Formats: sequence, C-alpha cells, structure tokens
Amino acid sequence: MNFELLKALGTQGKRELYEICNQIYIQGEWPQDFLEAVIIPIEKKSGAQECVDFRTICLIPHASKIVLRVLTRRLESKVDLFLGRDEYGF
Repeated sequence: MNFELLKALGTQGKRELYEICNQIYIQGEWPQDFLEAVIIPIEKKSGAQECVDFRTICLIPHASKIVLRVLTRRLESKVDLFLGRDEYGF
C-alpha cells in the first residue's frame, strides 16, 4: 500500500477519506470513481502479437485499496463466528 499518499493527505484529507470509507461500508455502495480502473498490457516477450504474450496489471485508486483492506479485515474478524471447528472456509 502506498503510505506516502496517506502522509501527503494531512489530517483533513485523512478525515475525509475516513468518512468516505465509512459511508461506503454503511451504505454498501461504491462511488463510480472507485469502480473504474486502468488496465495496462505488458509484453512478456518482445514482439508480442497474441494475447497470451501479454500480462496485465490493473491500477485502481488508492482510496479503493484502503476500503478493500478495511472490508477484508472486518470480514476476517467475523468469519470465525460462522465456521465450525472442522470447517476451513470451503
């Protein structure tokens, strides 16, 4: 995660980001900006012509990554309540 971004936000920026994250969590709706991503194809080998000769990376907004991390941690903390002793999430 890009912690330099969080440092650059300052106190007010962090507060705003916190409010956005809480709003997303409570309402269950993602802002349109969080749903858009840039997909970049990168050649696996030079002179690539076919799709299999490329790999892709996806650039999503940093704020979206933060919300995903928060949601993941909240879900992980609750999963033990639903799984039995002999279950492993399958």
